[in-house]
Amino acid sequence: MSIKHNLTPSPLPNLFSAITKMPIIVAMLLLTMLLSIALPNNAYAVEAGALGVGNDSSGETVSTPLPDSFGRDTPRHTVQGFISALGENDYLLASNYLNLSKSDNPTTVVRQFKQALDAGGRFQPDLQISNSPEGNLTDQLPPSQENVGVINIGERSVPLLLERVVSKQNEQYWQFSSDTLTSVPEVIENTEPTLVSRYTVDSLDGKKLFGYQLADLVAALTMIVTSFVLTYVAVWLLYHLLRIVYPYLRGTPLPLPNKVILPLSVVIMALILSEVMVYAGVSVTLREPVNRFTDIASWLALTWLLLRVIDAIFTRAVNLSYKKNYTERVSILGLLRKVVKALLLIFAVIVIFGNLGFDLTTGIAALGVGGLALALGAQKTIENLVGSVVVVADSPVRIGDYCKFGTYEGTVIDIGIRSSRVRTLSRTIVTVPNGDFSSMQIENFTSRDMFRFFPLLIY
Repeated sequence: MSIKHNLTPSPLPNLFSAITKMPIIVAMLLLTMLLSIALPNNAYAVEAGALGVGNDSSGETVSTPLPDSFGRDTPRHTVQGFISALGENDYLLASNYLNLSKSDNPTTVVRQFKQALDAGGRFQPDLQISNSPEGNLTDQLPPSQENVGVINIGERSVPLLLERVVSKQNEQYWQFSSDTLTSVPEVIENTEPTLVSRYTVDSLDGKKLFGYQLADLVAALTMIVTSFVLTYVAVWLLYHLLRIVYPYLRGTPLPLPNKVILPLSVVIMALILSEVMVYAGVSVTLREPVNRFTDIASWLALTWLLLRVIDAIFTRAVNLSYKKNYTERVSILGLLRKVVKALLLIFAVIVIFGNLGFDLTTGIAALGVGGLALALGAQKTIENLVGSVVVVADSPVRIGDYCKFGTYEGTVIDIGIRSSRVRTLSRTIVTVPNGDFSSMQIENFTSRDMFRFFPLLIY
């Protein structure tokens, strides 16, 4: 029996036809952008009933801290609440997230701080900012301090530090440190107008949409579309350059299919988009929600890219197995491919839900409890899964072998995760659960080393 497999690479696609297929992807990116700015931020601020300036003093952790009315219990909530307050242009509310002294003017300090953040502020991703009331105790900072980002303007760099304070009312919370705030005026002395403010059309100045400046929205949308198109063209050209050069260097065609171009372009675009928006001077109140959903898009695209690479690797391995007549490896490779892809998807779902603000610890615990309940209710399925591993590892039969088991005999045509299929002499297909198949007495006729003849002499 001969098995032929098409190893011919797909023809070189035309760049124009490839670009014409991108409107759906661009629309998805724009939809992500609109969701990031239309949905409310995961903030924990409340209406400012009192300014609360000058009533705080640094102190040690108390035994029974009271809950904070502004949601400043953790460093992550403090950063999110502050950005939310800036997005609402409520500077009095935003000042509650700053450790100010009695001599400071809250509105002036908040305005200067926002100006510095717009010009060069970079907050860490949400998942990297501690969501624990104690903060990150493994860093090299004092327990009462937390680094959540940096401001880079020109040659000046100011770390964005939070400090844990305890008020006279025994309330414990996190605020932006006074050291960071005192360094802001010196940093913004030599700042120049941002690209967004410099090239904004007069008709867009002062107008808002979804609570954001319309000029910032137009600039962000323009950057997303432009970055994606330029990145896609660059990756497309690089891929086809490698496709031409690689055979001359290695003597074989490029093993990666052209399906990796689109997800790789999205990953690269997501990585550079944040820096592009900082360079252009897009407001931090718009950058942060866009960055949050850009991270989600990058993880989706990275998962997509890895799935393509896994398919390419295993497809190449299967073709080599058929070419060298190692058919016993085909079942193992098929099972490994499905297991690796399943693990990758589970990991990607966990990370994406973490970016959406869900508690990963609780989610993993719930996943463990759900897995246990599923295991108790699907014992037969798990038995078949284990049976497939036994059949593949022990290899009593391989795909293409003629065997006899129970009351059936025929040729094995597939060994799957749940069951194996055998084509009988009557050309029917018998499907046997692997849990039962692995425990049967199987007679493999293909593996015999010689035939026994019974000659009959007729006189």
